[in-house]
Amino acid sequence: MRFKPDWEGASALYDRAANLTNAARAYEHNINANTKLARAMLQIRSYFQAAKAFEAAANSARMLKDMKQASDLYKKSVELYRQNGTNDTAVQVLEKAAKYTEEVDPLQAAQMYLDAIDIQLAEGKKRQVSEAFRRAAALFLNANKTREAVKALQDHLAVLQEINQLEVAHKNILAIVVVFLKAEDYVAADKAAQDGLSVQRFAMSDEGKAAFDLLEAYDKGDAKGFEAVTKRQVFSFLDNEICKVARNLRVGGSTMGASSTSSQPAPAGRNELFARSTPAPVATPAAPVAPVASAAPIDSEPTEQDADADNEASSLFSPTTAIPTDVAPAAAVQSAPAAPQQEDSNDLL
Repeated sequence: MRFKPDWEGASALYDRAANLTNAARAYEHNINANTKLARAMLQIRSYFQAAKAFEAAANSARMLKDMKQASDLYKKSVELYRQNGTNDTAVQVLEKAAKYTEEVDPLQAAQMYLDAIDIQLAEGKKRQVSEAFRRAAALFLNANKTREAVKALQDHLAVLQEINQLEVAHKNILAIVVVFLKAEDYVAADKAAQDGLSVQRFAMSDEGKAAFDLLEAYDKGDAKGFEAVTKRQVFSFLDNEICKVARNLRVGGSTMGASSTSSQPAPAGRNELFARSTPAPVATPAAPVAPVASAAPIDSEPTEQDADADNEASSLFSPTTAIPTDVAPAAAVQSAPAAPQQEDSNDLL
């Protein structure tokens, strides 16, 4: 005689044990009871009930602060909810699990938010994913996962454009620029702002003006101007984590914790880089100035007045020595002969 397992009867007993252990707050026993209940439900292909049992077991593991086990049980619950076709419940479980996991394992929590987003986008529920996108980006940013944070922001931007939420899209573009500048990637930040011009009215929005003013100050190495831009009210309308990053930014990607008088030079702007690459023009030496010809002295014979003047001057320098008046005056210095005049061309002929 062969016996067949009575999974329905077993599931009823496991369910009763789960309720009793939950009431007694015996969480370890409750995990065991709910796990066995879930397996019994799988045997009779009751996926929804099995998913509920795994979710209950995950809640007990969370009460024990065993987030790794709780995360694994939540994942099993989500898979069964999706297999049963109850995607809304799967999303709720994922978001709840992500919220509980944020402090313990931020990256795991961020991935749970992204999984919830994938489920909702697959069902066309694009207007319900904004909060999950924001939480995922913030968690990646706190974990210094810049690439993942930018990816979440860019995916969110694409969804916002599809549902025509332009004001939120403008904030998202500014957030992307801020995150790239935090990573000191000016080229990527500039490209993000330029790509944002394809979004309607971004160029004339407060977010657009702030983004381009921020990039201009960064490019010029204008620390004071850069800090002034980050203090604008428009940044306070961004998500909290993005706002904190923006307020702490300095030229070169440093934060407020870094000394503003750092010995490292500010990044050179594009104009300065171009100026450095262009050699300075070589100064052309000035043409020599032709010497001015001095006039030839005029030959003259000494006169009696000149002799009297010489005698008077000599008496001033040597008062005790008398100069006889009959001595002839000193001969005048012979002047240089005058330059010979050029012969006339007619004489040569």
